[in-house]
Amino acid sequence: MNYNNIEYYNIKKINYTDLNIQKLNNEPIIFISDDLIEQANFEKILENYNFDYSITDNVKTIKGNIKIKNLDNKNKYIFHNFKNNIELINKIIEFPDLKQLRILNIYKGFKNSGCNIHCHSPALNYLINGKKLWLMFPNNLNNINFLKKNNFVYGKINERAKIWFEKNYNLLKNNIIGLKIFIQNKKNVVYIPNNYFHMIINLENVIGVVYSWIDNK
Repeated sequence: MNYNNIEYYNIKKINYTDLNIQKLNNEPIIFISDDLIEQANFEKILENYNFDYSITDNVKTIKGNIKIKNLDNKNKYIFHNFKNNIELINKIIEFPDLKQLRILNIYKGFKNSGCNIHCHSPALNYLINGKKLWLMFPNNLNNINFLKKNNFVYGKINERAKIWFEKNYNLLKNNIIGLKIFIQNKKNVVYIPNNYFHMIINLENVIGVVYSWIDNK
């Protein structure tokens, strides 16, 4: 598949310093954060910690733990909840609000890895290094029925995210209401609205942090 032929969404981009978590609405946004830590420094700070790793494209299947610098197998993907060490991470990345924190996942993976369609509480995805393709769409009745009809439910898609996306792109484009496909570059922070469906394909090797909170609105 030629990714240059994809119909990309013109996502709103603003400076991370203008982020106000209370004013976020139901539209994805990219925040530009030029001051985000470099990968080498990030890994140096975390070099003594052990991180859970899973099978690539299946973050719920924990297989063991590994040092962050030792990830050398394309079938492994670090996705580790670092919530108990929030003070350390908050010194590296200044998060907007920690009162309603749900998860704080550190991730690291290889090019062509990804994650299939799912949804959860609102989140910010801090990409320290790499490049991601995002597919997002609203959680409405039309889209839910479409996913169920085609058995596109998280946990029931057995193909790698990249293969699944390339096979079903036209079907998704022609049936999903509010489909948004866009690119996240390094030092970009993507806002995922509450319960918004999304999937990811890593176009390069990636490392970053996912911060998600409980929405009381």
